[in-house]
Amino acid sequence: MRGMERRKAQRMSVRFLCEKEARRLAALHMRRFWARGAFFRDRTGVSASDPAAFAAFILSASSH
Repeated sequence: MRGMERRKAQRMSVRFLCEKEARRLAALHMRRFWARGAFFRDRTGVSASDPAAFAAFILSASSH
């Protein structure tokens, strides 16, 4: 029984680490996304509130 409990605890800790890493990556992605939006605005004068132009810029930037 003790081994099963230990395995369960290990699984839980692995899941916690995965969630933590996923959250960290999501935050990093969001920061990169907003930074790219700011760069776009500074360079072109068009804000992210213009979805078509912003999407075109994001797609062209991500294809490099």
